[in-house]
Amino acid sequence: MKAEVVDIEEIQEVIIAFANRDFSRRLTQSENLDARDIIVSGINMLGEELEQTTISRDYFESLFDAISDILIVTDSNLVITDTNDMASEKLGVHKEALKGMQLLAFVKSIPDKDLNQSDNQPGSITFDSDISVNQASTFPASCTISQIYTDGYQGGYLFIAKDITEKIKQENRTLRAIVTAEEKVRHQLAYDLHDSLGQELNAVKMYIDTLDYMDESKEHTEIFNECKDVLDQALQNIRDLSYDLLPKSLENVNLLFALEELCKRLKPLQEIVYDFENEELYIPKDDEKIIFRVFQEFINNSLKHANATKINLKIKKDNHQILFSLSDNGKGFNLSKISAGNGIDNIKSRLNAIKSKFNYYSSPGKGTHLRFVYTNEKD
Repeated sequence: MKAEVVDIEEIQEVIIAFANRDFSRRLTQSENLDARDIIVSGINMLGEELEQTTISRDYFESLFDAISDILIVTDSNLVITDTNDMASEKLGVHKEALKGMQLLAFVKSIPDKDLNQSDNQPGSITFDSDISVNQASTFPASCTISQIYTDGYQGGYLFIAKDITEKIKQENRTLRAIVTAEEKVRHQLAYDLHDSLGQELNAVKMYIDTLDYMDESKEHTEIFNECKDVLDQALQNIRDLSYDLLPKSLENVNLLFALEELCKRLKPLQEIVYDFENEELYIPKDDEKIIFRVFQEFINNSLKHANATKINLKIKKDNHQILFSLSDNGKGFNLSKISAGNGIDNIKSRLNAIKSKFNYYSSPGKGTHLRFVYTNEKD
């Protein structure tokens, strides 16, 4: 039995079905193997290829959308051409609306680094950046942007971003726990120095003073005086060390009072200009201690490493934020060439512990500057 010849209308119906993503339709070839059969065979092959391609694409899209990170495909000008569902959810913009928008409308900063590699090998860079949500708020993300090559030509970029908000919160909680533990050790050590060793040295001094009155020989008097001088110096060193560990003014009064006392103690050694507005800052005691250590560390660096002759300190309250400014006229340095252990890492870790935004900058011959903002917010 010969197969019926397929007419033009049936061919049109199958093509329309293909256009509507129905690739299950097939045409029947006759036994004539004429030009029409060749067309029918070609259409059937097209249907099979489209069906396989569509299955692969649907599978890829399902994987694409199942990924919990933001995935964005752009052209070579960083114009968005495709995204996954997570990108739409995190950015607060519908998937279709994202297409045609600039990636830089959402990514606050992409390093100015050339991605183009030799030998048609895709380049890739990893960086951290704030990601904009519906142009209203931001969240921190760990980002990667990589080249996409098609047939040997660079055709665009794949941008991947992972929300690291919880990671940063956990790091801050860990930093705060470390700083708190450190303060407890300082507190205990200051107590032991002042109330234990300090009292014992005071007792020794009293005995020597008594002996001084009992023996009036010149030789003994000189020895007693020398012992008293040594003890006086030891007691002063203990008081200084106790203050450095835990200033009573910080423990019993507040941050401003403690900082003013610190500046007055150091004025004989260094010109320190401070401008602290006389109003309550309402900072929790634990955070006051952290901020005080930042000031201590900055001043210590200026005295020991920067050869500064003048240090400027300023605190200003602005609505719900407190602005802190520290600077010196020292020799300055290249931050990228400074190794850990000079106090800078201590300053940064303490500011991170209280989730303070800061800017620490310096350059040779231009001094060192630290600006940070404190906001009293609880998780």
